[in-house]
Amino acid sequence: MKLNLTRKEIHTRGGMLDHMMDALPNPSILVDENGLVLYASSQTRHLWEPNTEKRLNHPIQSEDSRAAVEETLRTGRASMDKLVHIKGHRTLSNMIPVFEDEEVIGVLCTITIQDIVMLKDMVAKLGRTTKDKEMYHTLSRVLSRYRFEDFLGTGDAAKKVIQQCRLAAKSDYSILIIGETGCGKEILAGAIHSERTKYRSKPFVKINCTAIPDNLIEAELFGYEKGAFTGAVSAKAGKFEQAADGTILLDEIGDMDIALQSKLLRVLEEREFERVGGDKVYPLQADIIATTNKNLAAMCAENKFRMDLYYRLAMLEIHIPPLRERKEDIPLLTEHFMKECGSRFSLEETAKDNLLLYSWPGNVRQLKHLITRLTVLYPNETVTGAVLEDYFKIGSGAAVDIKNEREAFQNFDSQEQLKPEDYSLKSVEKAHIQKRLRANEGNVLKTAKELGITRNTLYSKMRNYGITN
Repeated sequence: MKLNLTRKEIHTRGGMLDHMMDALPNPSILVDENGLVLYASSQTRHLWEPNTEKRLNHPIQSEDSRAAVEETLRTGRASMDKLVHIKGHRTLSNMIPVFEDEEVIGVLCTITIQDIVMLKDMVAKLGRTTKDKEMYHTLSRVLSRYRFEDFLGTGDAAKKVIQQCRLAAKSDYSILIIGETGCGKEILAGAIHSERTKYRSKPFVKINCTAIPDNLIEAELFGYEKGAFTGAVSAKAGKFEQAADGTILLDEIGDMDIALQSKLLRVLEEREFERVGGDKVYPLQADIIATTNKNLAAMCAENKFRMDLYYRLAMLEIHIPPLRERKEDIPLLTEHFMKECGSRFSLEETAKDNLLLYSWPGNVRQLKHLITRLTVLYPNETVTGAVLEDYFKIGSGAAVDIKNEREAFQNFDSQEQLKPEDYSLKSVEKAHIQKRLRANEGNVLKTAKELGITRNTLYSKMRNYGITN
């Protein structure tokens, strides 16, 4: 699909093109070959008020939309039903190239669904018919179209995780993704699914092993036949059946009841299952990805998790580092969330320092929550370091670890004393590492534990700072 127009036509206001865009039921914008917004439809102007004039003749503000437009300008190919993040909402958008002769001179962007998550929730609450259920699963598949680019990070730790996931996606083995809450396990699981299915619309079925009661999870996983138990007035397909030849995500597998673990192991080994109360055998065609925030190996030693199931799931095991171990990505993540939320606040230098000093027990999800909070509470203001210290004190439910970090930096030995011009975070961190290593007589493992980081992370920092032990 494409439009054939001239440069004069797309730069002339009040003509047929503008009237056509205003007649569309959904918001739309026209962008030129340089990525500047030439025209916004009446639907779009209504959403932009009172800042419409500030957005015309400027680049698109949404990072996702801008990237999609640049791709269409570069390739000259239309992109339909593209998942685009706009101001915190996940939308479906169409990118239609505008040609003059054989040259791309612009892009017509239209939003077909303004909030997929909201629509999916409405269908889930109101849907009763078979078509409603089909729509729900279609929306679920659309929302699962994560890309590896959605896992933001330019540091070595993030690059290593993405590389491991890309390699894992080339196989059909079961994958276990381990990481703390809020560090991006579902994003990477969805990206692996998208890569494996080559972005075709195959099911991506998520099973939250924590949210489903133990007495219902077997029926949810494998389905049930009519009359299988009280209340089973009709047969129902389970999650494994719904997944077909797509992907099943066993989210927080460490919380699954150990009795059900035996049944799951049998299904994974035999690649088949039966509905509860039935004897018909259904083949398991879907790929399996499991996630957990727990140490399953330790749970196996305590007989809280089946070791044979652990090895079956962890044919490929990927560990996602917590945000405190990849703080070099915090500025990038902060900037991304500010753009996503349409933030208009600015951060004082001490506030930026505090973002790096904090330990982030809630990881990336907590950082996003913070940016959303600041966007609402501090529009057009400068956020100070004191504001963030108050937030961290509330959010952590404990004493602010920022203050502990600052106090730890105040009593350096003479060899570590910093000059005022060198009082940067890197200089302070280097000096603090040197001091703790000397205090621990060069014991790297002990020092790493004191600093709250892994031994590998400490070795990496020592190499970066030129610290010899």
